[in-house]
Amino acid sequence: MVKTAPLLEKIIPHNIQVFTGPFIPDEKFQELQTLKENSNNLRIRRYTPYFLNYMQKADLSISMSGYNTTLNILTTGVRAMILPFTGNNDQEQTIRSQKLNALGITKTIYPQDLQPDIFAWRIISYLEKQINKIKFDFNGVENTAKFLKDFVYKEKIA
Repeated sequence: MVKTAPLLEKIIPHNIQVFTGPFIPDEKFQELQTLKENSNNLRIRRYTPYFLNYMQKADLSISMSGYNTTLNILTTGVRAMILPFTGNNDQEQTIRSQKLNALGITKTIYPQDLQPDIFAWRIISYLEKQINKIKFDFNGVENTAKFLKDFVYKEKIA
């Protein structure tokens, strides 16, 4: 994203907030800080306790498709491009991202998409598309409790 920002800056007005995660090695973090020095529209930080607030206000979220991040995407309804982690032949994130992609909720991106010029084009084309908004019910605990109460009540009077 850091190398794509200058290309996007010439095409669409935007600000990019990058959160690397708190465990990024210092050398890699410094490398990113150096790369962004010529970008006025890019801010790189390790972490924010206000991540969901950023996602709620964003026009686009670009991230890996881990469980928590994916739930954040679904909760906030932000337009999202997700990159599945495939290390150690792990398929969990690939399956998750492909299912959400098929529903039109997110756009799956792959390592070969991350070349700056290709990535800029993918971002712009995705921003131009109408996304599929699906309302998810995240009240599983409450719904299950109500279902069990109703079930027990019906069994008592039957």
